[in-house]
Amino acid sequence: MATLAKSDASPAPRTRGLKIPPQGVGGFDRSWFPICLSTDVGPGEVIGREFMDGQIVIWRGESGTPHVQSAFCRHLGAHLKVGEVVGEHIRCAFHHWSYDGKGQCIKIAAGDTPPRDATLFDFPTRESLGLIWAFNGDEPDVELPHFSAPEDTLLLKAHHVKDMNIDSYMVFSNSMDFQHLKVVHGVELIGDLEDLEITDRGMTYSQNMKIPGIGTVRQTIRAWGTNSIALEGVTMGRKTFQMSVGCPLPGNRARIFNIDSTVKPTDAPGDAQMAEQLIQIMIDFGDRLIAEDAPVHDSMSFRHDRMAESDKYLAMYLRFARLYPRHHPAADLIAV
Repeated sequence: MATLAKSDASPAPRTRGLKIPPQGVGGFDRSWFPICLSTDVGPGEVIGREFMDGQIVIWRGESGTPHVQSAFCRHLGAHLKVGEVVGEHIRCAFHHWSYDGKGQCIKIAAGDTPPRDATLFDFPTRESLGLIWAFNGDEPDVELPHFSAPEDTLLLKAHHVKDMNIDSYMVFSNSMDFQHLKVVHGVELIGDLEDLEITDRGMTYSQNMKIPGIGTVRQTIRAWGTNSIALEGVTMGRKTFQMSVGCPLPGNRARIFNIDSTVKPTDAPGDAQMAEQLIQIMIDFGDRLIAEDAPVHDSMSFRHDRMAESDKYLAMYLRFARLYPRHHPAADLIAV
């Protein structure tokens, strides 16, 4: 009986697909990040938070203007979250070095002249949509995420949903993961997506869909970077605006906030109640999506691996996320 000759060639190694480097490798996205709820810090208050791979403080002067700055005093490294806001300055608790709204040390209580380079990293800071935002960089080079309607025309609620053990881009890849939307969340897509536009800093498209508990809607979806997804449409006869945004935290984690809004109600009987009920429906739906995905997101080892035909738009999004520009000018100033 004939025998098969043994091949001297080693079998090809079995490998999984392409990794997307996590946030922190090569820097962090050059994006606007949600740091906290506007209600988390009042005039004359200071709080500390994790951000990227380090620590920051968020404080408001007596005027109410918010500031997001590196957390550690440039004298000996005391954490400014245990300091005190005095007027429009933040004062360190250890030796009473005081910093202004631009991060410059402007006073030393002992009477010494402050070193000219005793500066905190002052993140460009904005307050919008119920959140305090910081841009990762010295000067913003992208727009702050926003809705098409002016904020003062909206009834709006923002809330912290969950901290997750995954980068934001994976959470928000849902928006173009049509297999996932269908089989996990029960969303029925009607036709193909329309008006797709992709740049190196964002993407937009429109899609008709039937959403459980909400009904048939046409939504315009916009990705602001890899950490923010905005959805606009008409639900139950009212214009609706939703946004889900993520902030990178140490240890390859992300803090997720949701914003749900509709046009402000009129004086018509029942209109205010209708608006409140619609916002609650959107809040419940958004929270349910996160909860349904959390066991997977919190345990996965993500790779851009084998793709099916229906994954073509997801593949576009993953390429966009992989190529998004990064840097980290605040690295040493926020490091613990």
